[in-house]
Amino acid sequence: MENEMKQSEEIPMDSPQKNVAEVISETNMPHLSRRVAKKRFVIIGIIVLVVIVIVIFLVGFVFGGTSKEDAIENYYQALQSCDARQMMKAVPDEYLNDLMKKLDYDEGDLEQVVQAYMRDQYGDGFDDITYTINGGIELSKEDLEEYFDSTSLEISEGISYNVTVAYDNSDNKEAETNLVYQYQGDWYNMKAMVFVSLAVLS
Repeated sequence: MENEMKQSEEIPMDSPQKNVAEVISETNMPHLSRRVAKKRFVIIGIIVLVVIVIVIFLVGFVFGGTSKEDAIENYYQALQSCDARQMMKAVPDEYLNDLMKKLDYDEGDLEQVVQAYMRDQYGDGFDDITYTINGGIELSKEDLEEYFDSTSLEISEGISYNVTVAYDNSDNKEAETNLVYQYQGDWYNMKAMVFVSLAVLS
């Protein structure tokens, strides 16, 4: 019995000897490789997804443009803070550039003139302006051509909104019309354009 046990434990001299780590490594290698590959694919997938989300966010941030609501908000924010620069943001650069060219102004000159007109009209502005957009009517091509006939702007779309406004937390709400229009992907406010034009003419 002892001889049989000894014989079964003996390892032939010509057989390759391998340690336990090598045997386990060889046995599990295909399984481990699949697991590692799967883990790598998951990590790569997550990284790609994060990159896509960041790119979409940046594209939206840089190229998202101004919305219809932004065009109305910019106008009322400018009035509230009596801020000429904010008012000019609600007007296309091309229109402002045409004004500056005709008057031989630079941007600083135009901003100064608009700011002076705003202070003359509204002092330091308003403590608060609240407004509600009640609904709008899309303007026809003929209406747009009539409104913008005296400008070089080619307007693709315009909407006339009915807006209820309260100045300085007053209970007396006023009904106003805000005509917003799209130019080269961004939306602007006709009231702001008129305001800047009046400032230059005053």
